[in-house]
Order: sequence, then structure tokens, then C-alpha cells
Amino acid sequence: MDELEPLPPVIAFDGPQILDWERAASGLASAIAERGVPVRLHDLGRDFAKWHTIQTRTASPELANDPDFGTLADGSLEVLFDRVPRPGPSADGIIIVYGPGAALATDGPVIYGDLPKRYAEAAVRGGKGRNLGQPDGAGEATTRRLFYTDWPLLDYHRDSITHRIIRFIDLQEPTRPTSIGGDALRSTFRELASRPFRTRPTFGPAP
Repeated sequence: MDELEPLPPVIAFDGPQILDWERAASGLASAIAERGVPVRLHDLGRDFAKWHTIQTRTASPELANDPDFGTLADGSLEVLFDRVPRPGPSADGIIIVYGPGAALATDGPVIYGDLPKRYAEAAVRGGKGRNLGQPDGAGEATTRRLFYTDWPLLDYHRDSITHRIIRFIDLQEPTRPTSIGGDALRSTFRELASRPFRTRPTFGPAP
């Protein structure tokens, strides 16, 4: 990636919970290591606050007992952490901080990986997905939390760091990811915002 010349000491690899983060981060690290640069990975998911703490901080008291609807969450992904780590430069290479909220761990460049939201919804409905910050073994994920907590927080976070994104990666095909540079992405947004465009139609059978 030409955008990473010269290589910064810390790179944020950000994106939603639904990504296969271990695979994606390993692929990015391998691509950089091919340049002869040692890479150390830091999984930001290990720094999440306790699950019950996250649930308390993002609760929807006005609709606490509603099975389908909740209050739209707002604010920063920092609510998921007791303290966001800020890894310093490595003595012998670079550090890639990866996972939802990775951009909070550095002021440097951001690589953003993504999947369409329908992937996350299908995974949660199929019992294979997790909610944002939810560890393995912490019960089943819910679409209620996905719609009203996870996505609003992730959308706000992504929008707040768009100016720092140097490469946006589409991971619908993990073995053949496609990507676009940050400048081209922002230029495309500006062009789309100036004229009518059609979104992908969808139908949600839930309430």
C-alpha cells in the first residue's frame, strides 16, 4: 500500500465486530512483513470492559423490557473500554492494533475493513454472531442490541474517523479482498452526495 510509505510505528486496523479479525489482521501483517518489516499484533478485543459493564453502560432504560426495540445508542466506542490502550512504538518493527475501536488507540493512519450489515444480521439470527464487545460464552447475541446499540455506535465511530482512513477494505471474499484508497473513498462520497443514488433494497421480517 503506497499510503503506508513510510511505515508508521503504529497502524490501526478498525472495523465492525462481524469481521474474522484474526484472519484479517494476520493477512495484513503478512503483507507488511513481506517488506522485511517485523510486525506485532495487538488485539483490541482483549481490552474490552467486562460484558456486564458494557451492558450497563449501553442499557436502554426507557425500553428496558421491550423485546424488539431500544433507544438508539450514541457517543463513542470508548464506552466499551475501561481504558483504551495506547501502544508505543516497537523497537524492532511496527504494531498493528486491530478490532472495533482500533482508531482510538493511535492518532496515526487507519485501515478500515468492512462487511455489509446483512452479514452481521444473518450471523446473529443464525446463532453464530456476537454483539459488540460480547465475549464467547456470554449468552446469545440479539438483533435488538445489534440494531439499537452496536450499529449506531459503530456508525458514529466510523464517521468520526473517515478523514483518517487511508485504505478501505471490502472483505466479502476474504481470500480476495478488494480495497480503495482513502482519498478516492472520500471523493466518491462527495460525488454520491451531490446526486441521486439507489441503495441496495432489503426487507427485514422482524418488527
